[in-house]
Amino acid sequence: MIYIDVTAATPAGVEAAARETARVLSEGRTAVFPTETVYGIGCLMSRPEAAERIYDLKQRDRSKPLPVMVDSVARIELAAESHPALAALEGIYMPGPLTVILPKKPSVPDIVCAGGDTVALRIPDHPFLQTLLGILGEPICATSANVSGRPAPSACDRLDPEIREGADIVINMGPSEIGSASVILDLTGGEPRILREGTISREALIHTLQRIQS
Repeated sequence: MIYIDVTAATPAGVEAAARETARVLSEGRTAVFPTETVYGIGCLMSRPEAAERIYDLKQRDRSKPLPVMVDSVARIELAAESHPALAALEGIYMPGPLTVILPKKPSVPDIVCAGGDTVALRIPDHPFLQTLLGILGEPICATSANVSGRPAPSACDRLDPEIREGADIVINMGPSEIGSASVILDLTGGEPRILREGTISREALIHTLQRIQS
C-alpha cells in the first residue's frame, strides 16, 4: 500500500499526489482519498475488477450500486443521460455535496449499477479530486471508505483497518470539510425526489428545481 500525506502540501504537491493516484487507478487498482463530504474509496468506472475489490473490502452487498464521480456537468454524459435540471443545479450545488440519479449509459459496467438501469453521479467540490478527475479524463466509481455498517470516516485517521490496509493507495489531506454524506436527488421519475437529506437545505433545493419547471 502507498501512503501519501498531503495535509501541508503545496498545489504542486497535491498535483503530484493526484498523478500518482491516477497511475494506480489506471492499473486497475483502488484508492482511498479525501472528499468534501467523507473519505472515499474508488476505482476507475471502466475497471469492473477493481469495483469487485471495493465490494470485497467494504463487505458491501452487491445489490447496492457504487456512485460515480466526474469533474463537471459536461462529463456526466460519459456515464448517464442528461436532464434539464442539471443546468439549474450547475454552479449552485454541482460541484458539491449533491448526488443525482440518472438513467445510465451502456458504458457503465453492470457491477457499478448493481445490474440496474440508473447511475448515481456526483461532482466533488474538492481540490484533490478535481485534479485527479481532470488528469484521468474519465469517471471513477467511489463510495465511503468504511466497512459496511460502520461510520463513514471524516478523516484519514478514522479509516477502518481493513480499508486502510486493503487499498492500493491512501491519500491523507486532513479532515473532510463537511463530514457527512451527500444529498441524493432522483431525477429518473416524473418529479425530482430527494431520497436522502444532508447539508443542502431541502427548501433551497426544491426552489431551484421549481425554477426550471415554471
